[in-house]
Order: sequence, then C-alpha cells, then structure tokens
Amino acid sequence: MPTTEVLRAYRFTLDPTDAQRSDLARHAGACRWAYNYALAKKRQSHEAWAAMRDAHVAAGMTEAGAKNAIKQAGAGLRDRIAVWDHHRKSLMAAARGTAAPEQPAAAERESGLAGRLRGLRDAATPETAKTLLAEARRTVNALKAEAFTAGFRTPSSMDTCALWRTERDLPREEGGSPWHSEVSVYGFTGGFDRADAAWKNWLDSFSGKRAGRRVGYPRFAAKHRSRDSFSLYHDVKAPSIRPDGYRRLTLPSLGSVRIHNSNKHLSRLLDRGQAMVRSVTISRGAHRWYASVLVAAQQHIPDKPTRRQRTGGLVGIDLGSRHLAALSSRLDQSDPDSTLIEHPRFLNRDLEKIQHRQRALSRTKKGSSRRKKAADHLARAHHEVVMRRTTYLHKVTKRLTTRFAQIAIEDLDLTGMTASARGTEEQPGTNVKVQAQFNRHLLDAGLGELRRQLTYKSPWYGAQLIVLDRAEPVASTCAKCGERDPSSTPSRARFTCPSCGNAVPRHENAVANIIRTARRQTAVASDRGETQNARRVPIPGARKSARAETLTREDTG
Repeated sequence: MPTTEVLRAYRFTLDPTDAQRSDLARHAGACRWAYNYALAKKRQSHEAWAAMRDAHVAAGMTEAGAKNAIKQAGAGLRDRIAVWDHHRKSLMAAARGTAAPEQPAAAERESGLAGRLRGLRDAATPETAKTLLAEARRTVNALKAEAFTAGFRTPSSMDTCALWRTERDLPREEGGSPWHSEVSVYGFTGGFDRADAAWKNWLDSFSGKRAGRRVGYPRFAAKHRSRDSFSLYHDVKAPSIRPDGYRRLTLPSLGSVRIHNSNKHLSRLLDRGQAMVRSVTISRGAHRWYASVLVAAQQHIPDKPTRRQRTGGLVGIDLGSRHLAALSSRLDQSDPDSTLIEHPRFLNRDLEKIQHRQRALSRTKKGSSRRKKAADHLARAHHEVVMRRTTYLHKVTKRLTTRFAQIAIEDLDLTGMTASARGTEEQPGTNVKVQAQFNRHLLDAGLGELRRQLTYKSPWYGAQLIVLDRAEPVASTCAKCGERDPSSTPSRARFTCPSCGNAVPRHENAVANIIRTARRQTAVASDRGETQNARRVPIPGARKSARAETLTREDTG
C-alpha cells in the first residue's frame, strides 16, 4: 500500500479563558481589518482604471482600444518599478551572498536608470549597501503606490503588505493601525491573502475561467455580519504550533489553550514523525471557538479496493429531500432496510425553537445589549443544527466510501432546484408555500456538503466517485424500457411509465438509471477515470503512486 503526503486538517474545539477569548477576538478583528484595507486598495486602483477606460470610450475609442491605451500609458511607470525592484533584489542577494537575479526586459527600455543603479551597486561598500537597500525599498513602494493610485496596476497581497508596513504606525484617523503590535503579524498577512483570493475569484468568474456559480464583486467585511476567523503560521523547523499534552494546544501569540476534545491521534502522528504542522486556522461559530490544524501527513492510500469494497462493488445513490439517499445496494448486508438512508431533518426538529428566538430578536432595539444577547441565542441554535448535520454526514460518507468500490451520484444543480417560486408582480409564482417547504428540506439535507466529503474521502479509502453528467435524465427515464417521460417531477412518490406501464417508487427507478449510466461511463473511461468537484471542474483520478502529487482536503477549518 503506497504512502502519500496528504494535507489534512484536525479540528479541535477550544476552551479558552476570558483573556484568551479577548485575544482571539482581537486577532479576528485584525484579520478583518486587513482584508478591508487590502480590498480598499484594490477597489481604489480598479475604480481609477475604470474611470480612464470610460473616458477613452466616451472619446470614441472601442473598449479594446481603451484598454490598450491605458496599458501603453502605464508602461513607463511599470518599467521603472521593474528596474528599481531588480536593484532592490540585487542588493539583497549581495547581502546574503547568493546569485543576483536576472536582468528584467524593462532594463533595455530604461537603460539610463538601469546603468545608474548598476554603478551604485558596483561602488557600494557593506556600510553603504544598507542605505542603498533602504532607499530602493522606499522608491519601489512609492512607485507602486503611484501606479496603484493611477490605476495602472492592482496591488497583490505582497504589495499590500509592503504598503501597510509604511502606513501602520499612522494614527487610526489616517488609515493606520497603531495597535498592530498587540496581535500576530500573521493576522494581517492572512487578511491580505484572503482579499487576494476574493479578488481572483471574482476576476476568474467574470472572465469565465472559474466554473460554477457567478462570484460577485468583493465586498467589505462587516464586524457583525462576517465570520470571525484568522490563520497563524510558524517555522516548521522551530514549531510554535504544537500539542501541549492531549488536552491543550500551543498557538503563536496566544500561548497554551485548553481544548474540549483530545488531540491524542495528532500528537502520536507528530511524535512518530508521520506528520508536520503547516498552519492553524481559528474560527468562531456562535459561542464556540475552533482550531483547524493543517498538517502534511503520511497516509496510506490503497492502490486497490478492500475485500469489503469489492463485495459492495458499484452503488448508485439517488440524493433527495424525502430520503437523504436511496442506494442500489444495501449499506449493511444484514439489514434489508439499509438501502434507504433517512433524512434526519435537523432543522425541522429545532425549527420551533429557532422561530421563537428569531421573534425575540425582532422585538429588541438595534444596538442594545438585549439585542446582542438575543442574536447570540439565535446563532447558537443555528450552529447546533449545523454541527449535528455535519457530524451525521461524516458518518454516512465514511460508511459509503469504506463499503463500496465505486460510488455513482448525480451532478445536481442545487442552485436551480432551490430557487424561489415566488415570481414577480407581473407573473406571480404558484405553489409558493409548497416549493418553499421543499427548498427548506432539500437545503437541510446538506447535499452539497455530502458530495464534498465524498470527493475527498473516496481517494483516502480507495473508492472511486463517479459523477454523472448533468444532462442525464435519470429521474424522468423508465429503467425498464428506456422511454423518457418529460412530465415526471421529483414531487411524485412513484414513477409510472406511460409507454410500458412500469410503476415503481421514484427513487428505485432513479438508482437503476444511475447504475446503468455509471456502467456506461466507466466502460469508456480509463481504469480510474475522472470525477468532478463541486463546481463541475474535472479533477484527476484517486489512485496515485507514492511519488504522486499531494492530495488536498478542501476544508481546512
């Protein structure tokens, strides 16, 4: 059985003291402030670029011509930045005794400036080199700030970090953060990285590079509407993120924090040298703080299915709201009723309590202490539902991936399935109340989370996840004769074929079609085939050799 390095997250529930709870909130606030700071810089640059584009278009240029004109206008400034940045990197390389970086192409266009800076480096002494390096850093930052303000360039996370270091000691009224020394610097750099990711997701979605649901323009994070979360890192050679016994966790800048659950499994992996801590992401859910420790662990990835999986073979799964999942084979061979996995309806169980707390919240005054207390009670009720649902789905997906060699599911369009039926004033919807109740039950099932867990757990346990094409009409096709009934709807409990008269429960007909379609897909695919992630993007097959690339778990906290 080959061993592969897997990025895996271990989640622990923290039990901090009041002082530690304040420190956690302070770090989360610093990360949120850094995200808003970086996003403001990006939006300022983008708005300046959009203003120049609109001005050129208003003057009679095409949009493509306007973009090219802006690019040409900022070429000189970008060249000076490249030459000065090369000068800075060369001074740093000389101080470290490493090879100098390659000359950029901009040095030919800015030959005078490049020659002058080269002469300064050649005549520099160890004492004057420090002065030259400080001057180079200031100049690069000033030129970049000019380019950002003009709209010729959008700041990256590294650029934002460099700008922040020049402004962080300014008063709060001038955009500074004089309290930055009270928290770890990773609280700020993590916020810059998150702003970079949000901006990239929007650009990729806008240009069509990112599949799935359209990502909107990044918005600022509000204190009471965004999730409290931040990430901390450390030097793996001198780790400062480590277990402290089995019931405590040592975190940078926070010290030793007690945890509710045990970290025995992680501690033993670290003691045996089978794992290395990369980072920790700390987040708050209602009244709880959680720490997700990301480790690079050596994990045995099966190169073939186990005996139990070979016995189970291929299973088709029909996901829905009436039953969480309907299987084509028994989940437990000794239980004839295990072909159906019941929908626990965790939200429906606590719906009355949630509604009561929501009404209590609506009767409070905005900004009052009673409103904050009522909001905390409501958030706690929702959080308990989420935790119960997630735990239940983990148990289900673990059993599925360890008992079957191949798992076939549909590629459901959950966004379209749960769309509101309210309609408009001109064209009001029908059966709005029934559709709303169906949407609530479907969202309560957590089908997207179930698929996400199946995606990363299948390679771990040697199973193969087969995702059918979204165009496959498995719910409206007769499994007996193959005729399609377009009038068939998911609301019907039984499927009746208008051609052959076959009448069976709807989920039995669906799983039979899923099995047949999955066998057809695997017949033309390779040994391991391909699957898709939640955004319908193909990802490589599961089985890899010991020298394969690192497998990544989607959730790190």
